[in-house]
Amino acid sequence: MDIFIQNIISQLKTIFSPTVLSAQFAQILSKLIIGAVVLAAFYLAWLLINPFLKMIFKRSGTNEMTSTFLSTLAKYSLLIVGSVTALDSMGIKIGAVLASLGIAGLSIGFAARDSLSNIISGILIFIDRPFVIGDIV
Repeated sequence: MDIFIQNIISQLKTIFSPTVLSAQFAQILSKLIIGAVVLAAFYLAWLLINPFLKMIFKRSGTNEMTSTFLSTLAKYSLLIVGSVTALDSMGIKIGAVLASLGIAGLSIGFAARDSLSNIISGILIFIDRPFVIGDIV
């Protein structure tokens, strides 16, 4: 039993030695920096795209509700793509993450089927625009 405990202690000393810990810390820090740079690049892309989208919506005469909706949709789409790209660049396997998100979305979709149908109906009314602001329904 004494040899077993001494073996465990020597293994723990090896694992937690300053050289091993500093190498692990440097590796983790470099991955975090890479992820932060990727997220910053996507944020910069959003800062460049947002005024361009506003200009396009203004020139095309798109009403304010539609332009706000599309701008928010573009923002969150870019956020999701940026997050997945950052995770991938940090060395995290995103296949399992995406599969988990898909299964979670499917289960939430089945659980909130009525609410989702109302949301989709609202989006379709929003797109077709049978009513405008100020109409009495």
